Amino acid sequence: AILGMDELSEEDKLTVARARRLQRFLSQPFTVAEVFTGKPGKYVNLKESIRSFKSIINGEHDALPENAFYMIGGIDEAVTRAKEMAAALDTSASKKAENKSVEKRDIDFVMELEEALATIEQGRADAANRGEKFDASAVIGQFHKNNDLDKVFPFTPKREPIF
Repeated sequence: AILGMDELSEEDKLTVARARRLQRFLSQPFTVAEVFTGKPGKYVNLKESIRSFKSIINGEHDALPENAFYMIGGIDEAVTRAKEMAAALDTSASKKAENKSVEKRDIDFVMELEEALATIEQGRADAANRGEKFDASAVIGQFHKNNDLDKVFPFTPKREPIF
């Protein structure tokens, strides 16, 4: 049987997370692959490779996101990339606070969509408990309005958003 992450013990989840970081770390950019990846190759000496490998296995970098390990040279580069990723998130959050007209990122859209779907699902469940049907047009309409979707795909209640 194949187990999902939820069925694993905390120790096994940690092992899987480290293995995933290690897998991404082993994607080091090779000079011969530069033509295909568009990233310049990097030379990492054996001593640095072993040091980096051990630090990942020992959990010294468990706090770093997996993407920080992809297509890098040594482990120091992963730390630098993680800091850059965190700075980019901080910058986008502060820009949002300063100026509401900042263009949304894909992840922002996905998070709002997830929230809207959760609201619809909760409304549907509540309505089902009362023996009624749930009209999701208000939730969908608000989502369309918040994301300027009406310009691309106008929402009209005639599409029967009733569950």
